[in-house]
Amino acid sequence: MIAASQEQVHRRAQRSGGLGSLLWSRLLPAGLALAAVTLIALAAYIAAGGSTGKPIAQAESHAAFTLFRRHSAPLDIAWYVDHIVQPNTPVIVAEGDILYAAQAISLTFTSQAFSLIRPGTEVALLPGRQGLQLRRGEVFVAVQPAAQVTGNFTGQNIFSVDTRRASVVVKGTQFSVYSSDDGDRVVTMQGAVKTTQHRPASVRLSAEVKAGEEVSLLDGATAPPVVQLHPPLAHAIEPGGRAIPEGAGTRQPEVSLVGSAYPGGTLTVDRPGLMLTTTVDAQGRFTVPVMLPALEGVYPFTLTIQSPDGRSRAGQLNVIVDKTAPNLSIHIPQLSAEGRRVRLQGQTESGATVTANGVELPVGLDGQFAAEVAVPADRTIQIVARDFAGNESTLTQIIRP
Repeated sequence: MIAASQEQVHRRAQRSGGLGSLLWSRLLPAGLALAAVTLIALAAYIAAGGSTGKPIAQAESHAAFTLFRRHSAPLDIAWYVDHIVQPNTPVIVAEGDILYAAQAISLTFTSQAFSLIRPGTEVALLPGRQGLQLRRGEVFVAVQPAAQVTGNFTGQNIFSVDTRRASVVVKGTQFSVYSSDDGDRVVTMQGAVKTTQHRPASVRLSAEVKAGEEVSLLDGATAPPVVQLHPPLAHAIEPGGRAIPEGAGTRQPEVSLVGSAYPGGTLTVDRPGLMLTTTVDAQGRFTVPVMLPALEGVYPFTLTIQSPDGRSRAGQLNVIVDKTAPNLSIHIPQLSAEGRRVRLQGQTESGATVTANGVELPVGLDGQFAAEVAVPADRTIQIVARDFAGNESTLTQIIRP
């Protein structure tokens, strides 16, 4: 009886093994076929471009820039396709896309948040939320409504800037974030931002940065970052509101220093022979009219802000007085075959504009210009070079037949 029972078990095991082998022999090819079909479908999906992220912003620049469009497929497969965006050409950007700014790029989000990406900056658009991943460089952000916000960083109109060190979360404010290999810097112009440092991973250090303040974030920190006043941000404008770019001069006897600093703080403007004091308004803005010396030169102004709690910080702004006409030289190599047009070539100072009989000519960054112009009936061409300050140089050329 025992032997018979063992025989039955052995036969059942043989039948079970045979059934398993039969099922395996049939299921394996079917599984391989399904896998092959899946791979072919995936390859076709990838070849067709896969899918892109949700459009969330519009980018534009006065110069060409590179857009790396993120494409994805199932199984967490992702790749990027680079596109060169031509100057002054708006382009829609989506979650996960990467922008590289050789020159400044303006970025307007669907929430009406605005970001200016500084030259030399690389950013990616965050997936699933409004914001940027700042890989290197600097971004300026304005989030609507631009209201004073303290301690409330939840709800609508939330915007985030993530670096490899920290997350900066804002609601209704203006601020900038700078990131490099050495550290990050967060500056707030209006409202307030919350910074949370996540390096080292075992420590999460947070700080609130209000208008007129800044904070530096460094690797390996073990204590909350120190919030300090930011040096006053200022630029000079001429009467009538024309801003003077950095490196350009003015011939006006008076300009206004306009900018932002700690709200309610005391601002002192100082240069040799002049000291002015004013109070920054509740929005963190100030305007200080200053008289300029009559002599040409570069005049440094020191701007110092002091908050009611005793903190202070100073910065410097240079204003250039320029009353010298730009250099101007021209060369006329030859007339056209019909004798009705002539090609002008010349040199002026960088940043100057050049006109020939009132028609503006293109000028390169180095001040060189070249263009064909029509020869008038009296065959006289007047070339004028004008710098930003309004100083002019004029040459008159009579075109010989």
